[in-house]
Parts: sequence; C-alpha cells; structure tokens
Amino acid sequence: MKLAYSARSTMPPGYLAWDYTPKLCNPNGTCNEATDLPSPRTRFSTPGRRQMQDWWYTHDWFVAAARRATDPDLILIGDSITESYVGSSMLRSSYRCDGVPEALLDWTKSSPWREGLVLAISGDQTQHLLWRFTEEFPAQLRARRAVVNLHIGTNNLGAGHLPSDTARGVRACAAWLLHSTNSSVLVNLLLPRGDNHRLKGICPPRCFQAFAPAISRANELITQHVRELSRQFSGRVALASCGHLFSSSTTPSNVNKRLMPDSLHPNEAGHRLLLSCLGPQLLALRRRTARTVVDGH
Repeated sequence: MKLAYSARSTMPPGYLAWDYTPKLCNPNGTCNEATDLPSPRTRFSTPGRRQMQDWWYTHDWFVAAARRATDPDLILIGDSITESYVGSSMLRSSYRCDGVPEALLDWTKSSPWREGLVLAISGDQTQHLLWRFTEEFPAQLRARRAVVNLHIGTNNLGAGHLPSDTARGVRACAAWLLHSTNSSVLVNLLLPRGDNHRLKGICPPRCFQAFAPAISRANELITQHVRELSRQFSGRVALASCGHLFSSSTTPSNVNKRLMPDSLHPNEAGHRLLLSCLGPQLLALRRRTARTVVDGH
C-alpha cells in the first residue's frame, strides 16, 4: 500500500479578525453548525486562528492527495483517530501517533489492498467532513469502486451536539458516499472515551457526568440509520462495532488506558487491535463489491 501526499494552501477571507471565543453550542441548546449540513470549520468549531490556518492547510493537503491518488481501493476517512495513520495531528507530528503508521503498513502487508488513501483531519465533526467531501472526492475518486472506512462523530459529542444530532450527521456522511460515489462504506460505531474532564467545557448546555451514556445512545441511533441505508443500498454498507475492545470496568474512565492512554485516541497497540477488528468486515465489503462488478450492476 502506498501513501503519497503533496500540499497547497488557501485561507478564507477575514479569518484574522474573527472572534473565536463563542462555543459551538449555546447555553440554550442551539448549535451554530448543524451536524448534517456541510460546513467548513468556522469560528464556532475552531479555538483560534492558528488552528484555522492548520485546518485549511491540512484540508488542501488531502485535496492534493486525493487528486494524486491513482487507483485507491481502500479509503480511510474521519477525524484524529484516522489521521493517526499518517502520523500527525493536522499535519503536525504528535507523540500519540507513534507507531500507528507502522501498524497500518504491517496490517496491509498481509491484505489484498493495492492502494490506500487517508482523508482525515483531527478535530473534525460530521458537518466538516460533509463539506470536505466536495473537494476531497474528485470525479475520478467518485467513480472508483473502493471500500471506505468511515469513522466520525465523537467530536460532535465533545463539542456539545446531542446523540441524536451526532447520529444524524454520521448518517448524512454515509448517505453522501453511497449516493455520490460507487464505493461501499463501513460505518464505525463510536469508540468509548473517558476524557470526561472535557465535559465542563460544554456545560451548559450539555451537563453530562460522563461520555458513556451519550456514546451508547448515539451508537444505537447510528445502528438504526445504517440498517435503513442497507435496505436502500443493499450490499454496499455495513456496520463496524469495535468499541468493546477498548472498554474497561476497572478504570474510572471506563476505557483501557493501555490501549487509549489519553482516554480518547488509540495508541499503536490500540490501532493494531482496531485494524484486526475492521479487517474482516472491510474484506467482506470488498468481496461484495467484486461480485457486484462481475454481475454487471
């Protein structure tokens, strides 16, 4: 599997003068970005101009990567958990990514994937991914019969979106891929997270004691949405449930710190375990895609 990238950069006008202090969701519960409507990062979902610069640069970098891709049959899409596969957080090196690119490469050595493409930006939410699709999926990529691993949504909960809104955003991302490309989609349920100290930043309006109940509810709704999509796109969409591998009843955070040292991101060992869980399901979708081509549909 080859991973090759280049870069270009652009910035939205006026960003230097923006006020970045407002939260994404207001104390009355309304949010300034909808989970199922495409939106680039705004001042409500970015803590400052430095990260705004990083986000646009990273987005443009992945646009170039997508345009340069020759024949990808596996596309990994998402947020920081998936960007770890290229060893970075918004293209900046991060210790939490140590060994993760090697884990991906080791996994692919014994797999049939010819070319992989990673399209993931740390901190992204569903609405940001929907917006990125318009540029990061050029015509030649939309025409490919690839398998897409979609892992997005935890940052919506972390920013204050409700579980129902988060699940609706995940559905919107999967539906876009199914409607606008020839690819099959493996939708990942949200992994557990134990960084509950972050919850004080979204209270009000979301005054939870822990992320676990919100994740559980979001996953229930995502499962329902994927079942509905599978009736419409038979054989092209499936659900991946790997969160149990990271759960622990013996720690206050309810996550296995050996696999998620920061209670949010899998480390190298965690990613090796995650890939072992995803692998068979990705290959099953690949086989279905191959049968569809043979059948002429």
